[in-house]
Amino acid sequence: MLRRSAMRHGCWLTTLWVASAIGCDAPKLKPTEPTQRAGGLVSQIKDKAEQMVTAVEMKDLHLFMDAASAVEGRLPNADVIREAVAKENPQLAKLLQDGRIILTGIRQREGVWAYEKDAPEKGGWIIDQSGPRQVTAEEFQRLVRR
Repeated sequence: MLRRSAMRHGCWLTTLWVASAIGCDAPKLKPTEPTQRAGGLVSQIKDKAEQMVTAVEMKDLHLFMDAASAVEGRLPNADVIREAVAKENPQLAKLLQDGRIILTGIRQREGVWAYEKDAPEKGGWIIDQSGPRQVTAEEFQRLVRR
């Protein structure tokens, strides 16, 4: 019983130490619009969670597009992709519908197939025939110009 209590206190102390190490200070920039987030630890966690979801969904989208292109020798058009995704993967369908993931409409296998909406300005996830990967904004511009 004493051992379990000590472990519980140790967990709380570790949690407090991690929180203090990360920093729980007030955000440096205050939001000016009601829809803006103030930042801080909660915003960082939310951003990381969204990045993980995007990464997983980009992988799923690549697998679908790659399999479909193996059959026909070229990528399906964007409407076919959206229809198939809506049936198979509602979360990915929502990302496409919300514009967080953009289909380029390219039909050949060479080139950028899809990208995260912020990739052109800030860098982010793209899909090409090698799979999903993160690129900088400069890399994105170079890949799209090809």
